[in-house]
Amino acid sequence: MDKVDAYFARSKEFIEIAKDNLDMGHYETAINRSYYSVYYVVIALLLKEDKDPRTHHGTRKLFSQIFVNDKNFSKDLFDFYSELLNDRETADYDMFSDFTNEETEEIINNTKSFIEECEKFL
Repeated sequence: MDKVDAYFARSKEFIEIAKDNLDMGHYETAINRSYYSVYYVVIALLLKEDKDPRTHHGTRKLFSQIFVNDKNFSKDLFDFYSELLNDRETADYDMFSDFTNEETEEIINNTKSFIEECEKFL
């Protein structure tokens, strides 16, 4: 398995883990796993382009330049990715975050849509 396939497989694994965490009521962990599901599929696409960013924000910026600007990746789904980065930071570092079941479920559904859109570029 090459690196692109490995990152894509990890992305698929993490969305399943996110769903499991949602079912258990672990909303912050579900959001974290959703974010990393998106992050890993983005890394897979960037590796395919021979790019290897070093930071989360750098990854998002490079993805925007290559896939949103040049390859017509959905702007709405890219905006979701940006929001999810903020949500993940809140879920991980704000001890008083209060994500609901409904919000978390919507994030997971949007994550699935994001991954499906990325599959078109793999």
